[in-house]
Amino acid sequence: AMMTTPSRPTQDDVLACQFSSWYRSFRNIDKSAINNSTARKTRKNVTFESIVIKPLPHEFLEYLKSDGVRLPDCATKVSSCMNDNATPDDDEWETDSDDETTSYSFPSLTAQIQTALDSLNGDRDLGCMPKMNWSSPRDATWMNQGSLKCTKVGDVYLLLKSSEFVTFDVERAFDDLAEDDSITGGYPDCFSHELVLRKWCNLHPSMEFRCFVRGHDLVAISQRHPSKFYGHLQPPVDGSAHPCAEMISSFFATYVRKRFADGRV
Repeated sequence: AMMTTPSRPTQDDVLACQFSSWYRSFRNIDKSAINNSTARKTRKNVTFESIVIKPLPHEFLEYLKSDGVRLPDCATKVSSCMNDNATPDDDEWETDSDDETTSYSFPSLTAQIQTALDSLNGDRDLGCMPKMNWSSPRDATWMNQGSLKCTKVGDVYLLLKSSEFVTFDVERAFDDLAEDDSITGGYPDCFSHELVLRKWCNLHPSMEFRCFVRGHDLVAISQRHPSKFYGHLQPPVDGSAHPCAEMISSFFATYVRKRFADGRV
């Protein structure tokens, strides 16, 4: 078989894949524009409620790029330090006051994050999942009891500061562009870093899937966690298509095909 080398992305491709570029396409959907020929019931929203905070203060971006893991002075409480015998003041991240490391504080951003948490939680302490333009700090969950769930502002900062995925978003997102679309200076003029807070939902890992799309067609589906075995995901013994594959294909055709980035990607 003849092998082809994938083309490198353009600026427009990278920008189209950032969260704020596609989120509104899947919230408050105009049902009249949905191809519901394959859907039993059309939905108005097919992604989790989220709040985007941008632009972000320069000091916060410098904080993310700085060495070490240290919480800003404006948010030192983290839920991951709580234990059964903790008092309300025991969940504070301890820092060495004699340390000459640069301290950071961005109270305005901290207030925005707290407001977003309150809005997403309502009357319940549900928490949120943080991410930047493209990536979540899933490589840093070991800092937060093995979870992306954040219930305090300090949790958000701790995960973001500990993540190499987030650092890549902040520093190198536009590396390796197509040669005729390379950028001098790091970022396009129209670009702005963003912090996204998504309403927390307990998803079962076996029900997460990765879909591969080419030319607006769904060409493959795999488990999101391919190293795990889930008995209920094994192919039917009669050789028929798995019900999950049929549901995902129907969902893609109804809600996703040519809707992502207005069909440009």
